[in-house]
Amino acid sequence: MLNIDLNSDVQDRLKKLAETYKNNYNSLFNDFYNYNIEEHKRGMKNIELDLAFFEKKYSISTSEFYKNFNQGKYGDYNEDFIRWSGEYEIWLEHKRDLENLQ
Repeated sequence: MLNIDLNSDVQDRLKKLAETYKNNYNSLFNDFYNYNIEEHKRGMKNIELDLAFFEKKYSISTSEFYKNFNQGKYGDYNEDFIRWSGEYEIWLEHKRDLENLQ
């Protein structure tokens, strides 16, 4: 048994949601869990489109770029490089979260 302390608003919303599942909390949780996994996968795929764009534009893999970027090999400021590194960091966060969920 899992006991979770929720404020009354959250409890009310959870009860309403559970009613749509005929109070089957196992199904509710499994659907929520699977939804989160799929959202992380979708997020990663969307980011991968942007990473592929930068890889093609600069003829370097994202991992190699990121290593060089963090070592300061690309100078002080390039808007593409800032965005590219940020998107890769978000992709890495999604990957870590997904690994933890699975």
